[in-house]
Amino acid sequence: MKRVVIAAVLAFAAVSLSACETVHDNSDVEQAVMDTQRRWEEALKQFDPESMQSLLADDDLQTDFKGVVDDKASWLHGFKSVAANVRSGITRWEISFDGEKVRVYGNTAIVTGRGTFNGQRKGTPVNHVIRFTNVWVKRSSVWQLVSYQATPIEPQ
Repeated sequence: MKRVVIAAVLAFAAVSLSACETVHDNSDVEQAVMDTQRRWEEALKQFDPESMQSLLADDDLQTDFKGVVDDKASWLHGFKSVAANVRSGITRWEISFDGEKVRVYGNTAIVTGRGTFNGQRKGTPVNHVIRFTNVWVKRSSVWQLVSYQATPIEPQ
């Protein structure tokens, strides 16, 4: 009988304490991450290396849709080259993103979505559709991209 009473008291205490816990609303954090994600997308669309550099963590790793892995320095070097080709008219790109979803885990957030890259490289049409995963980490009150992974998919 004593065990039943103790179990009932413990169950009552657990239920009472759980009812007092504050439910944390992540909507503000999710919005902050999506704002940063949108700045990243805009920097990509505008071929803006300076804005992009400020969004990438020093230990960022990017894996493109062909499986090529770049650290921050090598990825930015390639991005600057593409940006120069776009500005000179050698290359033309139209980039769009949709279906973004964010999940927050403390100071880490994962954004998934779809990207479409339509363009022309040296007169040849290029069309890529990807699913992407971006991993953002909040450091010193700033969200930074630490990992990007792209996987090719069939256009819809």
